[in-house]
Amino acid sequence: MSTRILFFTLTAAALATVAFAASGAGGNPAPAGRGAPAGRGGGGAPTGLRAAMNDMQNMVLALKKDAADPDKIDQTLKTLAQFERDVAIVKMQQPPLDRVPDPVKGLADFRNLMSSLQRTALDLEDAVIAKKVDEIKKLIAKFDELEKAGHNEFI
Repeated sequence: MSTRILFFTLTAAALATVAFAASGAGGNPAPAGRGAPAGRGGGGAPTGLRAAMNDMQNMVLALKKDAADPDKIDQTLKTLAQFERDVAIVKMQQPPLDRVPDPVKGLADFRNLMSSLQRTALDLEDAVIAKKVDEIKKLIAKFDELEKAGHNEFI
């Protein structure tokens, strides 16, 4: 009798696993390039280029507003962590290369811009922790420069 129960339990578990896998739940999201769907994954993280870029824009606006305020250090550090996460997500995506004459150079330029954004975000994090207001303002201005350079080339 107990062998029969064990057999049916294992069979039910195997069928449930197959049904879950076939439904696509829990799998990797489809890559989101230009024009592809881009939404949210687990934990609210963006899953594609467009969603991550939109998040980055929102984070920069929040940083411009709060980063130099010593009373908002905790929130600023959370915002920076989200920005850094979004930069990493963007670095894993295929950039829009339809306006770039040389796609190989365009891809290298994209990676360099994203790496510069990442370094700037880390420097900004250090400046926020050290409460260096002038440095914070300078680094936020660098975000604007990098955004302009990237959008001029790719958008």
